[in-house]
Amino acid sequence: MQKFTLNKAKHICLGFVIMAVLSITAYHQAAADSVVHTLIDRQQNYYVQESIGNDKNTGDGWGAEHALATIQRAIDLAQTNAEPSVIYVAGGTYYENLNIRSATDITIRGGFSAQDEEAGPDPVANPTVIDGGNTDRAVNISSSQNVSIEGFVIQNGNTIGAGSGISVDESSSVTISGNTIQNNRSTEDWGGGIGIVFSEVTITDNVIQNNQTTASGGGISFYGEDPNPCSGIVSGNTITGNSSHYAAGMMIENANVTVSGNSIQNNIAEQGGGGISVSDCASSIIENNIISDNTAGYDGGGMSIENSNLLVTGNTIQNNSAAGNGGGLSVSDCASSSIQNNRISDNTATYDGAGIFYYHSSAEIGRNFIQNNTGGNWGGGICVFGSAGRIVNNVIYNNRSLIGGGISYYEQSSAVVINNTIVSNSASESNSGGIGCYNGSSAIVLNTILWGNTPEQLDSDSESTFDVTYSSVQGGYSGHGNIGFDPMFISESPYNFHLQSYSGCTGGGKMTSDVPTEDIEGNPRPNPQSSRPDMGAYEAAETGYLVASGLWIRAVIHTDGKGAIDALWKKGGEGNTAGGSRVIWGHFYASSSDVSWGSENNPDIFVKIWFDRGGRLDVNFFHVSVPEITVYSDYIYDGDPDEEGTTTMDRRYIRQYYENGQSYSDEQNEDGVSPEGYAPENDPDGYVTINDLRIGSVIQTVGEKGAIEAIWQQGGQDTTARGDEVVWGHVYASPADVTWGDENNPDLFIKIWFDVTGRIDVNYFHVSVPVIDVYSDYPSDGFYDQKGTTIMSDRYTRHEF
Repeated sequence: MQKFTLNKAKHICLGFVIMAVLSITAYHQAAADSVVHTLIDRQQNYYVQESIGNDKNTGDGWGAEHALATIQRAIDLAQTNAEPSVIYVAGGTYYENLNIRSATDITIRGGFSAQDEEAGPDPVANPTVIDGGNTDRAVNISSSQNVSIEGFVIQNGNTIGAGSGISVDESSSVTISGNTIQNNRSTEDWGGGIGIVFSEVTITDNVIQNNQTTASGGGISFYGEDPNPCSGIVSGNTITGNSSHYAAGMMIENANVTVSGNSIQNNIAEQGGGGISVSDCASSIIENNIISDNTAGYDGGGMSIENSNLLVTGNTIQNNSAAGNGGGLSVSDCASSSIQNNRISDNTATYDGAGIFYYHSSAEIGRNFIQNNTGGNWGGGICVFGSAGRIVNNVIYNNRSLIGGGISYYEQSSAVVINNTIVSNSASESNSGGIGCYNGSSAIVLNTILWGNTPEQLDSDSESTFDVTYSSVQGGYSGHGNIGFDPMFISESPYNFHLQSYSGCTGGGKMTSDVPTEDIEGNPRPNPQSSRPDMGAYEAAETGYLVASGLWIRAVIHTDGKGAIDALWKKGGEGNTAGGSRVIWGHFYASSSDVSWGSENNPDIFVKIWFDRGGRLDVNFFHVSVPEITVYSDYIYDGDPDEEGTTTMDRRYIRQYYENGQSYSDEQNEDGVSPEGYAPENDPDGYVTINDLRIGSVIQTVGEKGAIEAIWQQGGQDTTARGDEVVWGHVYASPADVTWGDENNPDLFIKIWFDVTGRIDVNYFHVSVPVIDVYSDYPSDGFYDQKGTTIMSDRYTRHEF
């Protein structure tokens, strides 16, 4: 009995022991499971490897025992974390339809090699494909923030709804970067490649190709509405080969989006907006994109803009076509948009506005190159249809249409045309090669060049009017300030519509509050500031020089090989005499970029400017070189030269002077021979210059010091391209001798020329009032070989060896 009891007791105790052990084991197992789940919950990085991964793994590394098999499992685990998570995906094809819902701070990166843990992503070497299997969206992001998709090929999404490749709905701070998004299809909704609704998204550096939708936005669509905004940045993408019913490359509606630096090409829309369509947008920017070779079955081959406040700037819009209007751009019902600094070329439209179709809008069309566009009806360059606004600073060149080769106005349009260059456009069924104005329209044309348009520059019907002023119109046109002679472009083949410096269009315009203060290149207009503006889109670089307050001078050298070239000014010095007069001196020279002999140390014309204390202003020009030189001055400067003259080898001296508000000019023919009746008897010490040539000069002062030896001040020395040597400078009276003596008050300019053939010319140009005797000796032996005298009425003496 006791034994039985004992054995029973043993079994009872053993049971208790077993139960205790089991309880302890269960406790530790539960604790271990808790630790695992805690690690998973706090984990920030997940690894996905479709070839050998397993969704039962924790995803804490590469390899069969660690990596997950699907991206969706990694997303699900990441969404349980409060910490930011990064999902690393190894190369392979993942047949998945990803859902990212109510997620925060998740980054998904493809392109990794599981064999090299240290290597970063390389989507080219390790292509990582998310394939939607044509059953649903490939990637769906909703109600999430701070989500990034990077380095994938995202393809074969197919859905009845928006965004078959990637759909983003009611989310913020979403980034789509470095992916190829291709061959996705949406039906009955927007965004074949990417559809964005009520979200803020950045799309950068992707290839978005061959996607389609039966609605709008074959490549990308943005859609928003109050109170659910939509915004984003689209930059650095290639958007190509997409198709849609409307807006094949990209659709933006009720959204504020910056589209920058993309290539948008070869997209096809059944209706409008082959490249981009923008509608109902309060503030968007389309900048620095290439928009080319897109096709629209209706309006806007390159771009369609409707009811938007939009800046379109810095784009190349070319080779687009529209079966309707606006081969390059169609702009309609826009109260305030700006189309600036674009190249709009080689576009075609079956109907109106091959370059730009401008319909019931008021916009600024400025600083564009609009060229080589072909329209089937109105407006090869621009068709202005029932619109106002401004067309300023454009080059409109070589466009063609039936009516209005450059610009056509229709249906009571009134846009002003200011500072445009409209050249070589043609109309085949009207006289409006340049501008046509019809159907109750009125065109104000100011500061504009119309040249080479066929068959005529301007044409209008009886219901319409032109107001053309301060413009260059080939053949002439009535209106204040108009001219009818050649505008003198730098070149028309190839085209370079900068004005030559001596063009009649330079300074020929009028400055009003409507005239832009910069030209097509952003240079200031007018230039100089106090002058009149130029005609045309280009403001000529400042010609001539404001050498003193209110005094402008200029020199144009008439070369044999290069034609007329603007001389460059080199100021030598400036000073004030003891008597209160002011002097400025220097010289003009040819640029070495224009002629082989051009050099700042090879003066072509010396200049001395004298502001007399009595109020008279003298501008003295002394001709040195072989070509003829036309000289100008203007005082007080207003952009129109007051005086003009031409110096030659015979006419060595021109004086243009101003006194009592009037300008005057006189000139002297000079033969280089000293005047008769003068016999220099002095023997100055003189100065040895170069090559053992000695020169000397003596100033015959009156009532002061008598004969004084002048001081030589060398200005410069050079050798021409062919080997001629030149040295130049001036002589002046010592201030110790006379009150007006100063090194910055030349009395005699000297240019010495050692010709490559061996001839030596010593040219003396008399500047001041006193008689000056001149001497030269070659080679220097202490005895002057040649002597002469310069005076006010015979200013030039030449010694030759």
